[in-house]
Formats: sequence, structure tokens, C-alpha cells
Amino acid sequence: QGILLKWLLHYIFNSHHTMFDHLQVVTREFQPNKPDPAPVSHMALNWELPAENILVVGDDKADVISGHKAGTMTALLINDASKASELTPGTPPCDIAISSLHQLLEHLQKPIIIKPSD
Repeated sequence: QGILLKWLLHYIFNSHHTMFDHLQVVTREFQPNKPDPAPVSHMALNWELPAENILVVGDDKADVISGHKAGTMTALLINDASKASELTPGTPPCDIAISSLHQLLEHLQKPIIIKPSD
């Protein structure tokens, strides 16, 4: 699964390179793990970008929580393992819910409205 994901990200990045300035994958080896915001904050620091200019895409509510705590926009990839229903009361909502990475590209080609911070 990891090899397929890396290939897919490579394909998306190379096919749509004008859409992405930065692409980075953070794995579970990074400590502390998500849902802590540290992995996302680490990327923002490396890229020298404000968190509000970053979109965290994940297939787990821990990804959404981590991105939300770090101040980014979030996208939840809904599949058999992770469902929108996982976002229970008290869990931050995702900005975008998608069922495929193709849908993500469609969303990214539209204007993104940035919501003010809580």
C-alpha cells in the first residue's frame, strides 16, 4: 500500500506540478504522532509557509485533528476504513470530504475560501 501511495503522489505531483508548490508525506515514524499537530507544524516550518496556506489530506480522523490543531485546511479521504461518520461530536470537521484523489484535484481547481480562525 505504501508503494502504491508513493507512486500515486508522484503521478499527481508530476501531472499537476503547477498546482502544487510542496508535497511531503509524514509517516507514523515522525514523533509525536498525529493527532498531535507537531508533524504538520514541522512541515510548515520546513516549507516556511503559514499553516493557513497548507491543506492536510488524510484518510483518518487523526489527520483531520492534527491539521486542524496546526491551523491548516483539511481534506478527509473517505473510504472503507475511514468514514465521515468517524468525525464524532468534538472532532474538528474537515474542510473538504472526498471519496477519491480525483475529487481532490477537482476541488483544488476551484477557488478556495479561507475561513477565519476560531
